[in-house]
Order: sequence, then C-alpha cells, then structure tokens
Amino acid sequence: MQRRMRASERKAEMSDSIPGSFRADLRAQARSRVAGGGRASTLRRMDEALLEQLREQSGLRLDGEGRFWHQGGLVEHARTVQVLHEGVHRAPDGRWATRIGKQWAYLAVDEAAFFVRRLEAETGSSGASLRGWLVGGREVVVAPLSLERGDGDALFLRLPDGERALLLRAAQASLAPLLREMEGVFSVEIGNERFAIGPVGAGGP
Repeated sequence: MQRRMRASERKAEMSDSIPGSFRADLRAQARSRVAGGGRASTLRRMDEALLEQLREQSGLRLDGEGRFWHQGGLVEHARTVQVLHEGVHRAPDGRWATRIGKQWAYLAVDEAAFFVRRLEAETGSSGASLRGWLVGGREVVVAPLSLERGDGDALFLRLPDGERALLLRAAQASLAPLLREMEGVFSVEIGNERFAIGPVGAGGP
C-alpha cells in the first residue's frame, strides 16, 4: 500500500511539472480512448490534428547552456529537466523534438541539442579515444578527432550517430590538461599522440 501511495505521489509530482502542452496532449488522447464507434474514429482524427498543433506550439526551447525554457519561463524542476534531455530526438521531418512518455513536441534549439558534462581520455590496444557522459545519461566513446571547435571558446563532440554535442564548462575543464596550442592550431594530446581540433563541419555536415 505504501509503495502504491509513493508511486502515486511521484506520478502527481511529475504531472505537475510537465509543461502544459504535454498535459493537453494527454487529455486529448484520453478523450479519443473513451469514445466509441464512428465517433471514436472522428475524434481520433481531430486529436491527431490537435496533437500536431500542440507539438508545433509547444513553446519549448533549449538554450546554449543546456537549459530548457517553456513559454519564456525557465524549467527548473530537476526531474522534468532530466526527462526532457533524455527525450531529445529528431522528429520524422528532421526537426528537433523531445519526448515525455508517449507524447512528444517540437523543440527550438539555440546551439546544440546534446551536451557533454564530463569527458575523459583513454588509451588502449585500439588506440586513443574519448569517453563522454552526456546530460541525460548517455555514455559515448569516440575518436579524439571527433572534437571540433566552434565560435569563441566553444568545443563540440561529434557523436557516433553524427550529431554534435556541446561541451559544458565542466567538460571543457576536464579536457584542459590535454589541450595544446601551436601557432594558432589547437590539439588534444593523449598518450604520445596529438590530434588536431578542426572547425565545426570540417569532418562532415
């Protein structure tokens, strides 16, 4: 009984923290499920149109520091922020979106959709590599040449799927002891090897 109560409390807390557009999506789908017969089919078509409109007008934005905003207000609930990061993906049309449960909405992205919170260099029989931990929990291992530099002091990591992740300050700090500069060319030194850090896009689209 206590476990059921705790689960119910967590669900209520999560529901309160979900942006309004997602709650509207959930209500729309609930209406389609309780309808019957031909009316159910009509409502499902209406709900699909409504869901698409809500996805377009979600008001969700991801800024260059990995913070989510909803309708101009900062999303501060820690669990909601985590779930939004975990749910970031490409929609079928190629635009950025994020998911909570079965519902998803389009996401405006300022600079990058993924963020590296920690980065470590590794050496092994297969050579040097970088292990990165993304905000949202994903762990990746990439070649050192996956590092790219952007405007100012921004550094990006090209992920195995071809997307880019922006290094947050903590990740840049963890990489700092390995950074080298010679005649304006930056590189990262791992073991006895140096790997040049090219500009964004140098290694691909």
